[in-house]
Amino acid sequence: MIKDKMKNREETVINNYERVVEDVANQSRLLGIDSRLISILPISKGVASSDIATLINYGVNVFGESRIQEIELKLDELNFSSDKLRDLQFHFIGRLQSNKLKKILNTFSLIHSVDSRRYLVEIDKLSLANGVKQDILLQLNLAKEGSKTGLSEDTLDDILEDVLQLDNIILKGFMLVTPYEEDIYKNEIYFKTAKKIYDKNIKIIKSIDTLSMGMSNDYKLALEYGSNLLRLGTAIFS
Repeated sequence: MIKDKMKNREETVINNYERVVEDVANQSRLLGIDSRLISILPISKGVASSDIATLINYGVNVFGESRIQEIELKLDELNFSSDKLRDLQFHFIGRLQSNKLKKILNTFSLIHSVDSRRYLVEIDKLSLANGVKQDILLQLNLAKEGSKTGLSEDTLDDILEDVLQLDNIILKGFMLVTPYEEDIYKNEIYFKTAKKIYDKNIKIIKSIDTLSMGMSNDYKLALEYGSNLLRLGTAIFS
């Protein structure tokens, strides 16, 4: 009985993932986009290690997490060879904290949620000490929601100037957070503005290649506005 439940769960996760991949391919075709240029980031925060293992066995090797303690526990629980674990990459999508920043940099290949000059400077110093250059995204909060961190359009230019003066940070692009809306088209203006910001800066900063926006409820709309990294949790793990 337990084995049957485990097998059923594995099938559910794989079927969900395959359905999302197919949806992205179909939507991309309609939009005239090469779907191979779209990355799907499974958001595995709060998800059992067994579900992550299912996708790893399927061939997925990049996941999004938001808590350093949680990812450390999951890495201990994942029963894979050291070579297999070495191939895994994790993106940090949570709120940054100075006291955990060193561990975050040692664990995550891309930080989505950089939202202030203070964290830029701290990441730069830690990266210098580690002898590496850290890939980051600047988090955009274009709706100016008080409950969420992130940069507004009118504060972005100053931050971009700071980024360009730091030698140990590589700006890969932008991550958009939006208000939760039953009517996803209420957020259309924010997708549109984020795409404008991306298009403007990709011409100026050569390292930029990522626009991370769109989650399980609105990723098809995000694709219409140029997202090339979709952060999908419940669409895969529900």
